[in-house]
Amino acid sequence: MTAQQHRDLVFPAEALGGAAAEAAYRRAGAVVFENVLTPDALAALQRETDRLQTEAGGRPDAAIRLARRPTVDAQTIFERIDPVCDLSPPLAALAADPRLLAFAGRLIGGQPFLFKDKINYKLPRDRGYLLHQDLPHLDGCEGMGAEMTVAVLCIDPLTDENGGLTMYLGYHDDQLPAPPGNPRDVDPSAVDPARAWPIRTGAGSLLFFHILTPHESGPNLSDRPRRLLFLDYTRVENAWTREVYYRARRRRIETEGVAY
Repeated sequence: MTAQQHRDLVFPAEALGGAAAEAAYRRAGAVVFENVLTPDALAALQRETDRLQTEAGGRPDAAIRLARRPTVDAQTIFERIDPVCDLSPPLAALAADPRLLAFAGRLIGGQPFLFKDKINYKLPRDRGYLLHQDLPHLDGCEGMGAEMTVAVLCIDPLTDENGGLTMYLGYHDDQLPAPPGNPRDVDPSAVDPARAWPIRTGAGSLLFFHILTPHESGPNLSDRPRRLLFLDYTRVENAWTREVYYRARRRRIETEGVAY
């Protein structure tokens, strides 16, 4: 299956917030909007992402805010900044873009609140991400799948070489079985490979996916990062979950050295 087989899930920027895109999201669990950022806005976002990476390691809270990932050659490498919008007015402005908020609000049925925000850098040699749904990784949000959605701004293109991002469509109604020993991931046998959507799109595109849509990403075998800005929204009445989640995340890092 190739990404071209799901062009019905890919929309131009001006369709963001439209009824057709909303219907596609509800049917499949994911949609893409191409060229949402202008070339100038994209270049500014890429510069800001570089700045954050350069400066983040010197912060006093670096041990809590930053995370590392395994590489294809059994090393570890810098992976992400989480949370990130409070470090960057430009990113905070993107998270508050009226177009994003309006569409997110329609998808979750209420006024959206930014629950979680991060940049995944996925540097060269990063081994990628196993099949998972996001909700089981979010402590404090159990049973809230219908009230959460994820917006992803592509700072770099999604390609075969950098591992892209693959969604499994139509599985966003419930939590799927986990493999032995990994209770927060999804057993690959629980999904049909024919329902895979390997998303390949340009920098400046915007992806929305349901918090229960299973997804995975291959290793980055390119010589460039594959940077994505993840913005998780829930209903404003669930705003308390942000503090609960980040408190639990900090505790895991301090006691287990693990950050979800």
